[in-house]
Amino acid sequence: MESINEQFHQIYNSSYNLAAYEAKPTTFTQKQLLEFSKAQHEYLTALALATNKPIKQQPIVIFLVREITHDVLIRYQKVAANLEHTVFLITDKWWPRNKEGNLNIVFMFENFCHQAGYFYVNTDVMPDKLVITWDRCLFFLSQYQNLYENAWIIEDDVAIKGKDTLSRFFTKYSNSSADFLAGPPQISGNNPTEWPLWASLRERSSGLTTLWASYNPVVRVSRRFIQEVQTFVNEKHRLFFLEIFFISLCMARGLKTEYFYDLEKHFRYTPSITFEETQDALEFPIFHPVKDTMLWDQIWR
Repeated sequence: MESINEQFHQIYNSSYNLAAYEAKPTTFTQKQLLEFSKAQHEYLTALALATNKPIKQQPIVIFLVREITHDVLIRYQKVAANLEHTVFLITDKWWPRNKEGNLNIVFMFENFCHQAGYFYVNTDVMPDKLVITWDRCLFFLSQYQNLYENAWIIEDDVAIKGKDTLSRFFTKYSNSSADFLAGPPQISGNNPTEWPLWASLRERSSGLTTLWASYNPVVRVSRRFIQEVQTFVNEKHRLFFLEIFFISLCMARGLKTEYFYDLEKHFRYTPSITFEETQDALEFPIFHPVKDTMLWDQIWR
């Protein structure tokens, strides 16, 4: 089945064209879309009711993935097996089941995200994609706030070495009361004020006048943070570039923020991590970016 992502990508290029979408034949009928979303809602509601107390004691863990494949499932089932947390995969491409072993799978349709205002969180870097997994994740968290009090969110090009690494890293910050916990910013250019991505918020009526930055391949967010994002979306009907928007919103709304510096040595925008770098002795051997699947698996072992 052609994913609804692929259908959307054929009809928009940096702007949403609802008329073109409605006119285009689709393998997803309205009935199928609604039936899948209803079943997913029932699954997530039951999950919250069945495991309400332990979920609130431990943050949930969300991995953002481009698509679900056999290799992706095997990878994150291994990771989840070494965590005491409830683990979710949020995927950019439709997957028919919400449960695969110890993983909970979530797919939020683009049109639902767009209608609710959850889009453009990365449009300044990826202008051909209206909705990415980050948009889907924020929409999911806004709709199912009874699933968590805090949520760790990890991108799929973050590689982990050692079965206990993530649990140790999470434990280090278990007593932090921060609403938003992330890495320090990685701003290009000698003068941070010249970073061109500042313009994405200044020139597009975000209403956020004091701008900060963070680096977000790994973050932890609180329910209060998500509630403030939801309030912002209700006002502005869109999102903004995440590496500026998240922490700037926190500063504007009086939320508590914290940077972690544990990952700086091997956490960057570019170039890609090499296997040789992963051999260094580190307290928390967590690496970014690792785009190569074979290298990711090699690091994990």
